[in-house]
Amino acid sequence: MQSSVLDSAIQERFGWQSFQMPDKIAGAWRFTSDVKLWEALGAALEAETEELKTKLKLIVDRRNAIVHEGDMRPDRVGELWPIEVAETAENIGFVESLVAELEKL
Repeated sequence: MQSSVLDSAIQERFGWQSFQMPDKIAGAWRFTSDVKLWEALGAALEAETEELKTKLKLIVDRRNAIVHEGDMRPDRVGELWPIEVAETAENIGFVESLVAELEKL
């Protein structure tokens, strides 16, 4: 019973939000932990905190361009923005590594 009350409270507080940008993720994280999220992720992944955050922001920006702007190039009207398989695989791997480390924390 207590768990369902907590689940409902969390859903009501955060259910409408999307947690894609680093600051939004860290903000929600602070509700569950005192661990400084991006510093801990940086240490675990042996990367600079700002580097991780910047890479995630770029992935989210590209995702938003695909979803909301039809993935059109900003510098060439009417032309699709190309995407490479290797770049996609790298980004998937990066996000998966972030999630894996989040689960450990």
